[in-house]
Parts: sequence; C-alpha cells; structure tokens
Amino acid sequence: MIGLFMFVLQLKNNVKNAVGDWYEINSAKKIISHHVISDWSACPKINPSEACVVLFPGESVLLTTVKLPKMRTSEQLNAVPFALEEQIASDPEAMQVAIGDRAADGSLTVALIEKNKFESTMQLLHDVELFPRAAIPDFLAIVWKPNTWTIVIQNNIALVRTAFQQGFSIDVDNLFLFLEIMLKKNQPNKPSAIVYYQDTVVMDVEQFKKLMIPLEIKSISSQSFLDIEGLLLKPALNLLQGKYRPKVESTQLRTNWLWCGTSIAALILFLLLSNAVEWFYFRHETTALQSQVAVIYRQLFPGATDILEPRFRVEKLLKSMESTSQGNLFFQLLGDAGESLQTSTTTIMVEQIQFDNQQLQLTIQATSMDSVTQYVQALQTKTLTVTQKILKTGVNNIQAEITVKA
Repeated sequence: MIGLFMFVLQLKNNVKNAVGDWYEINSAKKIISHHVISDWSACPKINPSEACVVLFPGESVLLTTVKLPKMRTSEQLNAVPFALEEQIASDPEAMQVAIGDRAADGSLTVALIEKNKFESTMQLLHDVELFPRAAIPDFLAIVWKPNTWTIVIQNNIALVRTAFQQGFSIDVDNLFLFLEIMLKKNQPNKPSAIVYYQDTVVMDVEQFKKLMIPLEIKSISSQSFLDIEGLLLKPALNLLQGKYRPKVESTQLRTNWLWCGTSIAALILFLLLSNAVEWFYFRHETTALQSQVAVIYRQLFPGATDILEPRFRVEKLLKSMESTSQGNLFFQLLGDAGESLQTSTTTIMVEQIQFDNQQLQLTIQATSMDSVTQYVQALQTKTLTVTQKILKTGVNNIQAEITVKA
C-alpha cells in the first residue's frame, strides 16, 4: 500500500488571494494532490509527526558566498551578516542567516532573509499547527542534474537552479538578461543543457536559441518539477538553523544517542554482573574447600588452633610416620593410599580414615565416578586388595567408601 510521504507548502509573494500552493506527495515520490491555499486558516491539518517542508519565495532570499575563517557554526551565523554588510541594504542584525556547504576554495554558501519576515512567517505556520522540518528557497527545491540548469515558470516568476546550492528567482521579463549574465560569468562551466518547465506562461523559444545551449521543454502539469527526494532527505540549504532548528530532528538525534547510551550501559552492567557471579561462585567453592581442609587438619592435629601450612605439615607427618613405623600395617596402607592420592590427576578429598581388622577404610568425596575409578586403579597398582562402595551420588558430588587390604 502506498502511503503519504510528505507535504509541501510553496509560499507565494504578491499573489492575490493566495498564501501558496499545497502539495501532497506519496511514498512513491509522486504528487497526488495539489491545490491553492487562499488563506492561512485554510491550511490543512496534519499530524505533527508527518513530514512537512516549506518553500520560501526566492525573491525574498539572498543566496551568495562568503569566506570566513574556520569557527563554530553558531559563530559563523553571527559573523556572516557583517561579512556581507556591503551587499545587503538592511541592518546586518536584522537578517536571518543559513549556512550551506563549504566549497573547494574555502568559501561558504549562505542564504540571508529579513529576520522580521522570516519570523512572522514561521509564527503564522505555527499558528496553523504546521511545524516544518525544512524551509528551503523555492529555486533550490526544483529538480536539477549536474551540468544542467533548470528553469521553472510560475505566475510570471522564473525559478532558476544552476547548481546544487546555486540559483535565483526573477520575473520573466528579466530572465534572459540574467541568463546571459550568468553564462558569461560561468563561461568555462557552461551547462550541457537547459531543462525548462512551463505553465500557462509560454516563453519565446527563439530567446533560448540565442543562448546557444540545448533546450529540453517539459510541462509542469505532466512532470514533477520538485526535487522530492532531496526536499526531505538532503535539502540543498535549510533555512531552519540555530534556534529554528526543527525539534523533531533534535529529538530524534537525542533519542538515537539515548538508545546508544542505554545499550552501552546495559552491556557494561551485564559484564559487571557476570564478573560478580563468577566471583561469588569461586568464593563459595574456596570457602567449602577451606572448610574441608580444616576438618581433616584438625583430625590429624587435634590440638591445633590455627591452620598453618596444611600441605607442608601433612607431608611432614606422613614422612615421619613412614620412617618410624616400619612393618606397621596401618601406616603402610595409609602411606600407599596417600601416594595414590598424590599421583591421581582428579580431584578427590578424604573425609574420614578408619583402620580395623587389618584393613584401611577411607571415606572420600569426588566430583565424578571416573575420579573414584581412577583412584581405585591407582591403589591396585600397588598390589593391594581394593573394594569400593558408593555411599551417595549427586551432581559433581560422589561419596564413596574405599576398603584397602594388604
């Protein structure tokens, strides 16, 4: 389904009983409706979220270039009127300024319009609840292709666009004089063709022939003379700058930055929480392991109050027992069990040790059945008789009783 794309209001100067022309454009970039607005109160009501572009009469806009040192945009807006003071008849502070692109030679394209006229027009638009996203000189809103000039005749006014950010509006009586001046001024860069859109006013083709430039004639009624694609997506020069910058644009930009910041904050929070969970898990495991070491340590050293270097003291105790207990079956079996435990590559913890009826019983805790099996096999390599009994099974928690006989 093809929906509406945007609305365009082309304002008119000195046209009796007409504020301007109202165009409705669909998503296929086609003009589907056009009518004349006779009074501001007759302006259609549109949703504030819908795109609206206003075209200012080119006769009211001075488009020129100026060279300024590099500075912030806000400073440029203040400096332009004074840099062009000799070209404007009004007080520089009474001019509304808009800045375009910077050319290769460093010059800036700028547009100036009387501030009172601009502000009063913007107020009239707001009064009828129209909040345009762009305000463009009408001659920069017509279609244009590189190396060509475009001319549109409307109500005895000629809109002429000579480049992306160059053009002018003039009454048809003086059109050819200005075209000749422009061609002489741009002698090295003459257009390859002139595209001419005409309405009820039919120009003398012979006059065009004198320009010695190929002419292509089109009818406004059959062809769209507006640069619809560029009006909203990339206006040649938007007069809404500084404090007049559309709120929709700034709000959208702020929303994009907000989404970006929220995403980054969520990612950082996720990483911090992941690290916190890992830290608590390892802390829990370390605490549990330390508790098990403490139980075994106090069984081996009943009078100890502090756990000091448990591995070193246990190894020392085993070596001492081994050297003083030659022929003692208990210590022999205990030594073999300890050596097998040291050679085992798996995690096994001894919870309880008992010696009765010439056999050693070990209650162990392992993380898997494979760990228990590996430990039993290590004992059997010492020519010992080994039996096992599983006492409890769970996820990563196997408790078994190992009986060792000589």
